[in-house]
Amino acid sequence: MLNDNKKWTLATYFWMGLVVWFCANLLSQAVFMGKFGEPYGKELLNQGLGPMYWGLIVIELSIYLFGIYVLGSKLKQKNLSIMS
Repeated sequence: MLNDNKKWTLATYFWMGLVVWFCANLLSQAVFMGKFGEPYGKELLNQGLGPMYWGLIVIELSIYLFGIYVLGSKLKQKNLSIMS
């Protein structure tokens, strides 16, 4: 993740942002469950955000799919280098 001159690459910032975003989602859900006893669902979000809600769902799913793809490709590369 760090290149030769000890500067962070764009990939490092991306992964840090992804981890922060994921942890913020978990913390938000945990606080809501602690306060109201059940997780927030699509009804609450759809009511509060309206049509923007579906756009955010598409963006969130895209981020998850991209993260899964990148992790899968990295694992595949590691497995290929181990087998060689």
